[in-house]
Amino acid sequence: MKNIVTLLLLVSALAFSSCDLELKPYNAIPEDEALQTPQDFANMRVGLYSPLKGMNGGGYYSAMDIQCDNFNAVEGFSNNYGDFYRWQFNSSNSTVEAIYGNYYGLIARANYILYWADKINYTENENFTEEDVEAVDRILGECYFIRAYCHFGLAQYFCDDYEEATADAPNSGVALVTKYEKPTSDNTKYIGRSTLNETFDQIEKDLDMASLYITNEGTVGDAYINAATIDAFSARVALARD
Repeated sequence: MKNIVTLLLLVSALAFSSCDLELKPYNAIPEDEALQTPQDFANMRVGLYSPLKGMNGGGYYSAMDIQCDNFNAVEGFSNNYGDFYRWQFNSSNSTVEAIYGNYYGLIARANYILYWADKINYTENENFTEEDVEAVDRILGECYFIRAYCHFGLAQYFCDDYEEATADAPNSGVALVTKYEKPTSDNTKYIGRSTLNETFDQIEKDLDMASLYITNEGTVGDAYINAATIDAFSARVALARD
């Protein structure tokens, strides 16, 4: 019996001594290895487009439509969006929080790609062919467009309508996040709100950058951002600022 116990202890000791405490998570990669190859950028591009469909439906539009004067709830409506119908919602409302958080989450994704493209100097990187550089150029253009799109959406939902007389008022715009920063729980690290003029200036600047990288006109049913997309959205921004 004594020999068996000794053997078990020896096996246990060997098992623990052979454990590699430096193993990386199987479902994640280190941040500094996330964007290194052309395929990495192509994979990350999926994360730019996947949220866009949701941002063009659901609560992004339903909640606001329900606030309209001509909307009347019917018997048995189950109080869906009832706080919007009664104008009793606040900043802690789950729909409000989701819209706000999702816009900034997508901005963070775009900034992350822009940050790493600059960090690895992809235009001079020997691992990137001329075709790879062109593909990444397009992705960067999409990042600039999406950042403009999200800042504009935030301005539409969380700012007053543009009025030239009040557009330079402090905190009249949104917090403009234009560079990647690691997440932190320290709220003193987060920037404050801009003026509404600064918000629209940044949106227009990003659209100009997007047009430098994306020049193809696209085709009918094109699933990706193209030059026509940028022109159409630029017109919408100009109308909102008029």
